[in-house]
Amino acid sequence: MIRRIVRLLLPNVTLKGFIKFLVFTFIFSGIFFGTFFGITIASLYNPEDVKNLRYLALPEPMKIYDQNGNLVSELFIEKRIPVSYNQISKNIINSFIAVEDEDFFYHRGISIQRMIKAFIKNIFSGKIREGASTITQQLAKRIFTSGERSIFRKIVEIWYAIQIEKEYSKEEIMEIYLNQIYFGYGAYGVEMASKIYFGKNSKDLNIAEAALLAAIPKGPHIYSPFVNIKNAQKRQYIVLKRMASLGFIPETKVDEIFFEFWQGYIPLIDSLKLKIAEYEQKAPYFVEYVRQVISEMFGDEAVYKSGYKVYTTLDINKNTSAEKALYKYRNFAQKIYEENVSRLMKENQNYVDLLLAISEIVPIIKVKTSSKIIELKKNIKDLYYLMFLVSESFGAEKIRANSYNSFLSISEKKLRENKIECALISINAKNGYVEAMTGGSEFSPLNRLNRAIQAKRQLGSAFKPFLYAAAIDSKLLTPGSVFIDQPIEYRFAGR
Repeated sequence: MIRRIVRLLLPNVTLKGFIKFLVFTFIFSGIFFGTFFGITIASLYNPEDVKNLRYLALPEPMKIYDQNGNLVSELFIEKRIPVSYNQISKNIINSFIAVEDEDFFYHRGISIQRMIKAFIKNIFSGKIREGASTITQQLAKRIFTSGERSIFRKIVEIWYAIQIEKEYSKEEIMEIYLNQIYFGYGAYGVEMASKIYFGKNSKDLNIAEAALLAAIPKGPHIYSPFVNIKNAQKRQYIVLKRMASLGFIPETKVDEIFFEFWQGYIPLIDSLKLKIAEYEQKAPYFVEYVRQVISEMFGDEAVYKSGYKVYTTLDINKNTSAEKALYKYRNFAQKIYEENVSRLMKENQNYVDLLLAISEIVPIIKVKTSSKIIELKKNIKDLYYLMFLVSESFGAEKIRANSYNSFLSISEKKLRENKIECALISINAKNGYVEAMTGGSEFSPLNRLNRAIQAKRQLGSAFKPFLYAAAIDSKLLTPGSVFIDQPIEYRFAGR
């Protein structure tokens, strides 16, 4: 068939000559475009970037401790604990080699064989089903490219991968890679991921745990056991099978390792997730206060990437006790408030009914014809309209003004939505340490005002301690002195 097509298109050219022409054209095009892109990349990208890779500053979380050395919180963009190659379990290294790059220790940055295999598989499937990137290419992609899908980005990635292989040993590349990859829940690197998903260090992971860890980076939002157990199980099983095919574990042991692991791990998932939630909620108002102080001193970059250790005067145990006590009495006050709202609304209902009845008997035209009475009938419990009726009925301008300022647009529903707020700050009188701080009923995106330090003070109440302290110190008054709560008028001579 090919021979006939060649004869029709090129009658003077043999099939053998045509094939030689295609091969020559392919090789020439490859050399031309390869040289062109090579010169372009070499002129745009500095090999010194690769040499500085060993000094790459990995973003580390800022850790906040209380006065007893207890870890209170961590602030981060990339939550990471860097570890050396020797501190990583061999099981983890084998798992990643099995699922990501089985020829890692043999290629020079790229795998031509793998590229050809992936190309053929993707052509026949009609879509991208298999990638050809080595671990070195993945590292180059993460650090030196923006990650967009394009041929030029792929070429840049390959160029950097080759440069990395020239500069670093396989162990160094694997170490940098395993400290860079993302595992979900803010965890970067195998050490932090091991702590989040298993509550242990990466060097202590067994085969099943390492296989699950290697399964997650392909899609943390899909393969994390905290998100979808079934997807995580399928992906982990693939990793175990590939480890068996490379001789890292016996083929006969795969099912045993798999089922034994999940039998013990599934009951632990909720508690592991709870630890993350509890960890993030410790002393949130105090932590936010510390964040603002550090940010003002050193900038936001220092807060989230510096790895600073901040030792504070907080006592986390006292702060927890303060929060519990404060919330207990806040809830008590909230209950009283809601009961008072219900009682007030019920009483006002009777007053409104009475006023409406009187308006039908006594010709209070102004009340009956007011547009406000129509609104009142729609929402009889609205305090503002009640006060409006009273003011219109009896000509009480003062009531009208006060009702407008106090009750405008307030209904029973809105009153019930109001929350009693609270604040507490505890200072050790001996050394001035702030040992506990709570700035509100809850710390959430809609309630981050720290009332302990940001709320405006009521000057009258704030001055009372000084006034009473001076009065008692004068010996003219005692804690038992009685004051009559009544208006007092002072007159001065000549006025």
